[in-house]
Amino acid sequence: MEQEKYSSDIRKTWVVRCCNIDKLIEKVYNISGESSVYSFNFKLGLDYGCGFTKLVMCLQLENSVRNLIFLWVSSAPENNYNFSIILNAPEIQKFIHEYNVSFTFDLKAAALCLGIMLGRYPCIWCVWDAKSGLDHVEFKSRSSAHHAEMYQKLCEEYNSDSKNHAIDCDGVEDMEALGVWMVDYMQMFNIPELHLLLGVGQKLYNAIVATMSEEELVTHELLLKHNNISRSSYHGGAFEGNAMRKITLMVEQIGFPISNSSSIALKRFSEVVRTCFGQKIQGDYKLAIFQFEEAFKLTGLNCSTKVHIVCRHVIPFITKFLPVGMGLGAVSEQAAESAHSRFIKVWRNYQCSESLENYGENLLNAVKEINFVNFIST
Repeated sequence: MEQEKYSSDIRKTWVVRCCNIDKLIEKVYNISGESSVYSFNFKLGLDYGCGFTKLVMCLQLENSVRNLIFLWVSSAPENNYNFSIILNAPEIQKFIHEYNVSFTFDLKAAALCLGIMLGRYPCIWCVWDAKSGLDHVEFKSRSSAHHAEMYQKLCEEYNSDSKNHAIDCDGVEDMEALGVWMVDYMQMFNIPELHLLLGVGQKLYNAIVATMSEEELVTHELLLKHNNISRSSYHGGAFEGNAMRKITLMVEQIGFPISNSSSIALKRFSEVVRTCFGQKIQGDYKLAIFQFEEAFKLTGLNCSTKVHIVCRHVIPFITKFLPVGMGLGAVSEQAAESAHSRFIKVWRNYQCSESLENYGENLLNAVKEINFVNFIST
């Protein structure tokens, strides 16, 4: 690991990065007992949280649960410019092209990386019109030409507003070639099952609660407490993954009106979660998705990007990109999401003002410590 300063979109900021990923992988290989480093399934997670942008490497090893390595940490904000700097770093590009790597990003980070973040969360797999909802059956896959067009538009929008400058296409001579690069990356994105669970589940939960009487809500809160289901202390009091999984499985036990169309849709969604959101496929997930889609249409709710992805992209993703019998949980972004809480616990011991001379050294020591705890000394 080493520390250095680089220019983000707004200032010079410290970054700690792994300069020799091959050497890091060699250490992992020597500990793992695997027959070849090319048998590893590497997942890259990129996200901003708790004041830092982090690129983490997740490994799936049978003999180890400590499989999260920090490759890049900086206080630069999340936008296309900064994400591009990280992903285009020579050591990261070499790693991506030499090993079996996939991306476990949330939808926002994925859209930022692809340069298609235009004021809302678009679908990164197709050119989807949100106004047509689930009736939009004949969707068009994203092409290199479309990405080039979107990227050019994004450049123009940001460059017209210096306060919001986040991207610069000066020097990009071939926008079509850039579009091809984006499509190549697009094929590497995993379905973010945790964010689908939280997004779709919370949408239906809110719709159900909005129809309940005051008395029903009091009973509901008591039943949540009785079943050890609690809200997060942050994110506006929303539910986290385990809590939302419980809710989808306990629609009737937590006081929801069973005849409510949103309650029915939530029960159908629980079957989707049960059949294909785990490590392995359990039952007929295709039927479960079809039944959820039909139930969701009856709710009258607007179709969100996450609902669209569940109904239109989960089946093709599983059948095309995952080994037979493997569920979305095997490529979940949950490990990468945990990077925020893991990092901040260690950073508290080193935290200081970024203006201080020893800030870079402290950041480096914090990353070294957490990588040592998570797997090996770097």
